Amino acid sequence: MFRPRTIALSALILSMPLFGVLGPKAATAPTTPLPGYQHQSITAAHRPQPLASALWFPASGGEPTGVGGNALFDPTLVLNGAQPTGRDHPLVLISHGSGGNMDQMGWLASVLVARGAIVAGVNHAGSTSGDSRPLASTRVWDRAGDLRVVLDAVLADPEFGPRIDRRRITALGFSMGGATALHLAGARMDRAAFAAACARLGEKAPDCTFLTGAGIDIATLPAAWEGDMSDPRIGAVVAIDAGYGHAMTKASLSAIDIPTLLITLGGPGTPWRETGMGPEGANLAAKIPDARSLELAPAWHFSFLPPCGRLGPLFVWLAREEPICSDPAGTDRDALHDLISREVADFLDLPEASGFDPAQNP
Repeated sequence: MFRPRTIALSALILSMPLFGVLGPKAATAPTTPLPGYQHQSITAAHRPQPLASALWFPASGGEPTGVGGNALFDPTLVLNGAQPTGRDHPLVLISHGSGGNMDQMGWLASVLVARGAIVAGVNHAGSTSGDSRPLASTRVWDRAGDLRVVLDAVLADPEFGPRIDRRRITALGFSMGGATALHLAGARMDRAAFAAACARLGEKAPDCTFLTGAGIDIATLPAAWEGDMSDPRIGAVVAIDAGYGHAMTKASLSAIDIPTLLITLGGPGTPWRETGMGPEGANLAAKIPDARSLELAPAWHFSFLPPCGRLGPLFVWLAREEPICSDPAGTDRDALHDLISREVADFLDLPEASGFDPAQNP
């Protein structure tokens, strides 16, 4: 997501455990297939510190536990200590938005796993919860490098590597993560075009205001911003409310020749239409050949985030954050998540899951 106010209070709130605020949330016995979950640290040559990464996977055994819960968001139920099962699983690499984290995408990962995929995520240093700095977020090549390193690690892992169908690797991202997914598919950036778009759009473009509000001169972004960040192992891409669309060159987008799904959250009149994929936004749908484009409404950018707990709106107000717990009138965030999950899984041609309830939480 764009423009989180990373002040001390918001960092504190995001780090507060759910139980410490509301008391334990009653856990229900799992009645549906739950994903195995494994957290790990991965060394990356382009990062000074190891990256936090996670895998969601078809599993047996393990103990149900909640991940991703804090003072704002409800947790997602996974199986801790589970053993991976099966072979020939498609692999989906997920990239969170600025100020977000991989576990916030657990609701989507869980559905993809229930339909046969393995999902790998990473927390992008300098652009994640509690460590979100606009200047670090301009280093888009680092974000692409993060997913590349995670992909290397998963394929080389003796337990998981042999279970992956290497012909079916997808990059999926939300907001700035959507840009990251498109970069891996071959999208390239143009600093001059982005600066011109920001001058034209002003406050209508959240990716521009995210940077300029922090005093960053868009005209002086580093040359690496325009580099090739593609990875030939990526066989499909899913971008949800992708950022930096106005910076992506038409030539590079027209050269993307892998299956592409573009999802816009919200219809006309919705805030942040500039993250949209159609003519009212960056119009990526018209620039990528044969891209499938969906507009889901009522919704807005932050409707992608997990459902908030009972006191979530209060903490958002105290931290002076964007209203990330609120949605346009008529929006059902759980139903929207079900729809997004189904559209992504169908696009990736994943088989139907039997009796899976993506809303199952502890």
